[in-house]
Amino acid sequence: MKKRGLLILSVSAALCAAASFTALGATGWQQVNENGTLRYVYYNNYGDLERSTWVKGDSDNQWRWIDSDGYMAVNSLVDDGQYCVDENGRMVVNQWRQISIDGELKWMYFGSSGKAVTDGWKQISGAYYFFDDDGIMQTGWVDEDRYYCADNGVMKKGWQLIEPPEDYDDDGTGPQTAGNDGKYWFYFLDSGKVVRAEDSEDYVEKKIGDARYCFDDTGVMQTGWVKVADKTPAITGYRFCVDSEGVSGYKYGEVLTATWWSAEAPEADDFDSGDVDWYYLGRTGEPLAGEVTDDGNGGELFTEGLERVDGKTYLFNDMGNPVSGLRKVKTSSGNKAMYFGEGEAEPAQKGTHRIDDGVGNKETFEFNSSGYGYDGVHDGRLYYMGRLQKATDGSRAFIRVNGEVYLVSNSGSILKNKEYKSDGEIEYKSDGSGKRSGGYGEIIDAEEPEFTVD
Repeated sequence: MKKRGLLILSVSAALCAAASFTALGATGWQQVNENGTLRYVYYNNYGDLERSTWVKGDSDNQWRWIDSDGYMAVNSLVDDGQYCVDENGRMVVNQWRQISIDGELKWMYFGSSGKAVTDGWKQISGAYYFFDDDGIMQTGWVDEDRYYCADNGVMKKGWQLIEPPEDYDDDGTGPQTAGNDGKYWFYFLDSGKVVRAEDSEDYVEKKIGDARYCFDDTGVMQTGWVKVADKTPAITGYRFCVDSEGVSGYKYGEVLTATWWSAEAPEADDFDSGDVDWYYLGRTGEPLAGEVTDDGNGGELFTEGLERVDGKTYLFNDMGNPVSGLRKVKTSSGNKAMYFGEGEAEPAQKGTHRIDDGVGNKETFEFNSSGYGYDGVHDGRLYYMGRLQKATDGSRAFIRVNGEVYLVSNSGSILKNKEYKSDGEIEYKSDGSGKRSGGYGEIIDAEEPEFTVD
């Protein structure tokens, strides 16, 4: 910042001319020669030499300081360092001055009363500055490390790439970009206060412009996985912040929303962080996730996790990953089978599929338009949890699905109005819908298929 009219004080500056004062004989200002240097003194109406006090000039009505030796001070801090006088001895008002303190040049500002601004914030020419107890303008982190002042002292706002406070624990693994030499991104509000987590929070999420970002308790902008809340499932308390520059369509550090993203899992909360998995980050950035419980038979039952993404249905586990394979899900009408392909992040499949039964054999499954496996009769065939039911020992069999017994062939077709005898006795008999209507043939209960387990 260019400060107009700022002067560097120097004890070697020229003294004011004698004509600047009106000599009044035994009273008023008098010029004296001190060891070859012209100095000014002031005698009061009693003829006494004034010391350590302010006196007004006779002709210009300006305040001047008389030091303890009785001489008018010039180019120096006076009156316990709270005021400053210029090369003519006049009190400095509404001005910046650069002062040499312990061999270093420091900036101070003297207000309308001439007194140095101290201990806090001061707005000067539209900008804010921070001063310490001695009136020295501060730079860097100030006011309990909540604000930052540039080298010219101006309080910063908006995004700033700067070094963190001195007590910041920089372990070298933080969210730095290449070549930043220990600098991090911070965001300062219009008030100048840095955005940071407060109280017991580790991280805070803040919308800035059209994007959201995460910051730690110092104010450092975070990248990668950031835990902003304790939730169940744990992954839903995380946000993923873009962790590299130049990612097309995203700003560095931005919380990803409404998008698929592949990454290693967070390092905390017992995630398996060694593998790269897919996640879908919802409208607010919260990863979609489900709930997986024991189905009572040693298998997995997804009680939550079915989500619509871009018009397609996906199933997410409690780690936030979309699952593949044949899965058992809980619905309002009971447990259902759904198939999510064998690749990564595939939606629920529809129609006919050949799926491995877990021991190397392929079995036929049929899924409706919602992705649920059929239960009961569909297109003249019998299904249970999507798997085609068929006679496996002989050409026909009674198979029970959801409490109803049907007569089916070894291809899975429903056998309607059929009667089969063995040794003159009816072994299998069905009505017009294919349901059992007689016969002593064994009734086989349909079994659940072999579901995929993570």
